[in-house]
Amino acid sequence: MTAVLRDAVRTTQALSIPYLWIDALCILQGSTPDWEENCRDMDKIYGSAHVTLSAASSTSCHEGFLSQRGLRLRLPFQSYHRADIRGSYGIQFKYARSLQTMEPSDVLGFDLTLCRWSYRAWTFQEKALSTRQVLFGNSSVHFLCENTHESMGDKPEEPTTDTKYQITRAVTSANPIQLGQSWDALLSLYSVFDETALTHASDILPALAGLARLFQQRLNDTYICGHWETTLCHDLMWTLQDKLYALSREAHLAKLHARTSHLLPSWSRLLQSRRTVNPFTPGGGGSSSPFYALRPEYQHLIPDVALAGSNPLGAVRHARLRLKTVLLEPSGMNMHDEPSLDDEGEDREEHCGFKWHSDFDGGGYLDAESFSPTLFRLDRRVGETGSEYNTSSAIWGIEELRWALLGSCEMREGWGRAAFGLVLHAVPGEAGRYWRVGTFVPSTKGRHGDSLELFGRVGRVETVEIV
Repeated sequence: MTAVLRDAVRTTQALSIPYLWIDALCILQGSTPDWEENCRDMDKIYGSAHVTLSAASSTSCHEGFLSQRGLRLRLPFQSYHRADIRGSYGIQFKYARSLQTMEPSDVLGFDLTLCRWSYRAWTFQEKALSTRQVLFGNSSVHFLCENTHESMGDKPEEPTTDTKYQITRAVTSANPIQLGQSWDALLSLYSVFDETALTHASDILPALAGLARLFQQRLNDTYICGHWETTLCHDLMWTLQDKLYALSREAHLAKLHARTSHLLPSWSRLLQSRRTVNPFTPGGGGSSSPFYALRPEYQHLIPDVALAGSNPLGAVRHARLRLKTVLLEPSGMNMHDEPSLDDEGEDREEHCGFKWHSDFDGGGYLDAESFSPTLFRLDRRVGETGSEYNTSSAIWGIEELRWALLGSCEMREGWGRAAFGLVLHAVPGEAGRYWRVGTFVPSTKGRHGDSLELFGRVGRVETVEIV
């Protein structure tokens, strides 16, 4: 028995709890059916447990969580008032390197931020689904539940983890809009995990299966690689929250080309390994979104998913979207080979009333005669090397992209309907297949939202497969 398991047994005995669930012992090792079944049931396992023990201070299963680690100094003590009172006390140094960026009094913050446990994808459900949690950190022991958290020796405080709130909302609410918004918030947090957060890259979907099952029961919907079939048109409109550490064009395309090793399609938020957000929140745009009265504009959008095993919420062998809709092809707009500079210092392409602009945020926008501007955002950074930014790089490669119309929305009464959808890149050597590499949305700064009419004028209906 490893050091972590021994400490778990001792703690369980000290709490007078008769039963202890240990994944490594309770799940049949080497049995794929048993592993898949338990992955799907993690919401029951964590949600039904009286308390979950989290070994945040352990860097591996061979390092127990009850023993204190770190550099210690033993200092002698002598009472000034009584000569017979003497002894020593110890000082232990921990997290000294982080005092400049965090409040010294935030003990839980230190233990959560500076431990491997917080950066493992499998522990995301552990934190979110546990009704009660005792977290053993390097500096203290912490108790967390829905209503409070308390570090040993400190006063109780309000919970700081957004995941607990979203789970409580999901369990107690029957409103599909609120459920969709809670799932969107959880997916935004989970989307930061990459292959380094997992022993096996193919576990990215199984490690979320317990949460997916909980929401599926409430939504009564079909689960597709992190998204829901009923709201798929809106769910696909996610974008990166911060482009600072986004991949370059070459690295991004290389990752998509090697997608079989990740077992995720290009249109899934979980492929990005970056924090993602979705301005098209469930329920017609949401109260904080400038877009409302959402309406699909495609002729059909059909998911084609082949599971890798028996778990419908687990890993997939492939996941494709067959989309029949209007496509706009920038290469057919008689664009020049070289961009020019407009009066505001921005690069642009201009011909027959079309102007292509780029910016510092990984995309740009299209002006088309009297139509309101349409923004586009790519799933990569602008600039190909180091931290240098090259604003024209977003539009220099515009001819290799296609815009696929998903839907339309309104922004203000009387403005007309504005288009939104996906930016696609052709898969080399596979005719009719595309990767999702970005999105386009109506500009909130335009005078009217009539870009849907633009697609009717210059676009054409095609059927494509997004992989």
